[in-house]
Amino acid sequence: MREGPALLAACAASLVIAAIGLQLWDAPSLSVPWAYDQDALSLLMGFKGIADHGWIWTNGSLGAPAGQQLYDFGSLGPDNLHWAIAWIVSRFTDQPGAIYNVFLLITFPLTAAAGYLSLRWLDVQRGAACAVAIAYAVIPFHFFRGLNGHLLLADYAVIPLGVFLAVCVILRRPLFERGWRSATTMRTLVICVLIASSGIYYAAFVVVLLAIAVLATRLERDDRNATLLNGMGALAAIVFVLILNLLPTVLYHRAHGANDLTGQRDADESLKFGLSLIEQVLPAPEHRFAPFRRLADEYWGVRPLDSEGDPWGGTLSVLGLLVLAASLCVALVGGVAGRFLTDRRLRATALVGLTATLLGATGAGGAFVSFVLNPSLRAWNRISVVIVFCALVAVAIALEAIGRRLRHRAGAYAAVLVAVVVFAAWDQTGSASRPDYAKLERAWNGDATFVKNINKTIGDRGMVYQLPYMEFPETAPVNGMGDYQPFRGPLHAPASMRWSYGAMKGRPADFQVAADLLPLATQLRAAALAGFDGVWLDRVGYTGTGAREVRELAQITGAPLQRSATGTLVFADLRPLRRRLMATRTPAEQAAVTAALLQPLGVDYGAQITGPAHDAHGRVTRRLQGSGTITLTNPQQQARTVRLTVTPDADVALTLDGQALGTLTAGDPGDIAFTVQPGEHMLGLTTRGVRPVTLLDPVVEDSALAALDDAAG
Repeated sequence: MREGPALLAACAASLVIAAIGLQLWDAPSLSVPWAYDQDALSLLMGFKGIADHGWIWTNGSLGAPAGQQLYDFGSLGPDNLHWAIAWIVSRFTDQPGAIYNVFLLITFPLTAAAGYLSLRWLDVQRGAACAVAIAYAVIPFHFFRGLNGHLLLADYAVIPLGVFLAVCVILRRPLFERGWRSATTMRTLVICVLIASSGIYYAAFVVVLLAIAVLATRLERDDRNATLLNGMGALAAIVFVLILNLLPTVLYHRAHGANDLTGQRDADESLKFGLSLIEQVLPAPEHRFAPFRRLADEYWGVRPLDSEGDPWGGTLSVLGLLVLAASLCVALVGGVAGRFLTDRRLRATALVGLTATLLGATGAGGAFVSFVLNPSLRAWNRISVVIVFCALVAVAIALEAIGRRLRHRAGAYAAVLVAVVVFAAWDQTGSASRPDYAKLERAWNGDATFVKNINKTIGDRGMVYQLPYMEFPETAPVNGMGDYQPFRGPLHAPASMRWSYGAMKGRPADFQVAADLLPLATQLRAAALAGFDGVWLDRVGYTGTGAREVRELAQITGAPLQRSATGTLVFADLRPLRRRLMATRTPAEQAAVTAALLQPLGVDYGAQITGPAHDAHGRVTRRLQGSGTITLTNPQQQARTVRLTVTPDADVALTLDGQALGTLTAGDPGDIAFTVQPGEHMLGLTTRGVRPVTLLDPVVEDSALAALDDAAG
């Protein structure tokens, strides 16, 4: 069998098994994505942005009116290979669901090809390499990530290539030869570029594996400097390409400053998202084999931590782990062992697998990195794909040994290989590998119909104000509204429509973080005057299913409400409200409202003023102890009038930058207007006595917006 046909067979077989696992014959349409929630929504929007606007970094359809910029999301750069694949697919279809599904399907043959080539480069026999590459391409991890929104992690094709590099360093095989044009050098450089462009996690895993491989070989007395240069050269190449991929973020931060609100991680997250070693060997709870299923249920029924799913790689991987453990034991304690367990490739792979295990295990190497060095990388359980491939390398070497015994019985050996592939397909797929096509179709088509009706109402160039406000990216649910749910609108809209959600938090474009503090009526009126043509309201983002907010929406806009098929999404036309407001306001007043909304006054309460709470009547309260400050930041280039409204239960004296403003009287609704120049200023509040003062309904807002509070609309 020649190399090409074997490689093609591995790719084709993996795709066929994937189609069977996904049960593609039940799929209603390729345009309906096989994941449509939370992280999947973000990725779908990224694919649509690439199709509509050319690449991932900017999207004029989101974060209206300023537009979305993703440079603060530095981890996007190391995924450039994935964005390139999405861009290529988008040349054939602009449907984000189709891009998502085709991308997932492509990852199966890509992984099989990478696994096959890596094994062949390690001198594994063709048939064994082909069978194991197929098995690795269809492990449960692949389906789980693809169907749960972590599509980019489902493309783990670079993992076999990274393991290959590390094993070569340990075996002292050259990764570079004299002359940049040599086949070995070019192969290594291409591998390094692919690793550094397929996600920050996989690149980090390979960097650690290579570093440990270099250290291990240097500790041997007979090591030569060539080994050090070999491994360090690969490390340098990966790091160099990583830096190039991160360059857009680095340059953006140099020009605009760092953003402390994005990419923040807590070190203790590494414990939650660490690798549970028992989960690496226990079968999935949905396994086809009843005894396996019962065994898994005993564990999963009492599982203490909710991590990122099951890292189990299949029964073959468990057998491979046993082989690796036996090989390590023989290497450590010596003794009589056959040719198989003393295979240098097996021992080198065992060292790589052990390194990955010690790095990923809960409370081990990954936790050390998070607590001592940097918590940015938290989900060390994802290294399970490295452990699985190392285990399957052991299976491949075992199959190779069987092949040597059956060298005169080619038919029997071929039957063994086919049986391995069939068993892997049966063992590693099941109910969990099939999307819920009916549910996905209902949700996708329902949202598409709703957005189509919105499009008919306000036109292709309409601008939509989305409620309730949700930070972007990565935030906790807002009541029942999960992360990235506001993308359900723009995903189905033409590129010329603009939506308020998606502005980067911590940047001026995210004006809604301040607008969210305003009364709903004020937001709607200001949004209408600022040019928003309609308002999208997700009822699950409010307490009580948003009944009160929907009534207020109808009352303020005076427009008929449109509802989605499920009734959870509501849309109202803001243009009639805008016409009424414009009829009673001068152009200067309208411009002042727009500036106040889109360039909000920064309001930061000091430590002596507690966070907002609610009293028995549902009113917002804050507590002031002695003296406190409110930092006011005016981002506009001109002075603006600001109004403070609050009802204190004791007298409160006010100062602005040390200058007296007046005194708020206990029990009386305070309403004090003052001028704030551009830049940062300090509003001081001082009380008499020692007891804390309750501030009822404290609001600091631009007077142009405050005037809307008094308007009847």
